[in-house]
Amino acid sequence: MRFMAEMIRIDTDVLDNTGEAVPLYVYQTVSLLGERVAITDGVYFVEDLLNAKGQSQLSEDDVKRIKQQLKGTPMTFDTRNHALRLKCSVKEADANITLATKVLERLQNATK
Repeated sequence: MRFMAEMIRIDTDVLDNTGEAVPLYVYQTVSLLGERVAITDGVYFVEDLLNAKGQSQLSEDDVKRIKQQLKGTPMTFDTRNHALRLKCSVKEADANITLATKVLERLQNATK
């Protein structure tokens, strides 16, 4: 059984293609394995990328580029729903929010 707590939106210092702050969403999950924190962009990055390129879906090259930029980071890219996600312990949440922000910034710069 899983329970999901309230989702918190954090506007990062990273700007999208229109100059708006890119948000991260943070929520706590509880399961038999314990409490964890999940950090996601809520598909915001991919939607912004598609709007900037005038595309309706990601190309294979886009997916490869995103995955390449995520190598060496704890952040993952869900190819089914196109969400960026990072799961961590509750104690590591603050540090990983900072890390997720840096990864978003790197992705924004690499895909412009």
